[in-house]
Amino acid sequence: MEEVVNRHGISFHGFADDSQLSKHMQLNDIRMGKCAMVDCVVALELWCRSHGLKLNADKSDVIWLGTTQQLSKISQAQKDLHLPSGILRASETTRNLVVTDQQLTFDARARACSRACFYCLHRIRQIRHCRQSLTAATGPPRVYHVAS
Repeated sequence: MEEVVNRHGISFHGFADDSQLSKHMQLNDIRMGKCAMVDCVVALELWCRSHGLKLNADKSDVIWLGTTQQLSKISQAQKDLHLPSGILRASETTRNLVVTDQQLTFDARARACSRACFYCLHRIRQIRHCRQSLTAATGPPRVYHVAS
């Protein structure tokens, strides 16, 4: 699989049952870079088919990484990959081993983590009164030490 990808000038990283393809390009090279990526994915689909495998388009993500200024110069239509089997739409976030966004700021992941923490704190505050009433009824916890 890696040989097929490397023939197209695309970087390959494989882990477990996932593969990651990437290509560095300048703004003025977008058309050529996209053509190389599309050709690579088509060749990869053929390779998979010949080995009894299938690329799952539903689990495939396309993300463009760059500064806000760079990304604003690329239209959504330019970001999508048009394959013979369908269109891979570019998204603003993707989930790989970690959740990332276009500027590599991990804002989406930080918001999700913060939301989960606030939920846990809220739940702790809700059950705190139960602990206080239990302590009032039974007295403070006692620790017994047995010397041998």
